[in-house]
Amino acid sequence: MSIVLASLLGPPIPAQSAADGFSLTSTYDREGLPVPNWKFQILPSGATDYTSHHATAGLGDSSIHFQMSRTGMTRLGKLLVDAHGLVPCETKTKNLARMGDKTFVYTPVGGAEVRCTFNYTDNKPLSQAGEYLSQVSVTLEEGVTIDRLHRYDRLGLDPLMTRLAAAAKDGKAAELGAIRTSLEALVADDAILERVREKAAKLLTTANLQ
Repeated sequence: MSIVLASLLGPPIPAQSAADGFSLTSTYDREGLPVPNWKFQILPSGATDYTSHHATAGLGDSSIHFQMSRTGMTRLGKLLVDAHGLVPCETKTKNLARMGDKTFVYTPVGGAEVRCTFNYTDNKPLSQAGEYLSQVSVTLEEGVTIDRLHRYDRLGLDPLMTRLAAAAKDGKAAELGAIRTSLEALVADDAILERVREKAAKLLTTANLQ
């Protein structure tokens, strides 16, 4: 009987796994920050477009295309699978402080699109996915600043690289490979401080391991 029933029902539908791939659009909005909003658009190939708005006067908005690392795609993919279709989304806890609106539009390869917008979520994998993207945003924004200071204020690179190295060590900056070109330019420039070049070289080593 069980064999007949199995043949009628057909083969079991495999569970979605991180290896199957996904596309993701994610935005973050919180007024009062130097970068009050950003947006990631990630394809299954890892090709990623990042845009952000800068509240600081005189700084243009960012628009960056890069390749998300295999490590990053695997990490995000697993978190999104573990988030169970982004449910639960917004917490039911009332009167929480506004921590910024996070929106996810997630489509697993071969699956249906799901959406979620939240200020705070009790869905731990979903929250961790948002945190990871925030860490990538930190890296990209620092990369923009590196390029600007390298051109106009080389002495300003010293405190910036100290800050970026500390953020990378503490896990507050991710996807260093996304700013590889900026770091390589520092390493190749004999006119800047040696300790700046050394920090850039160490960050490149970290990027190569991702």
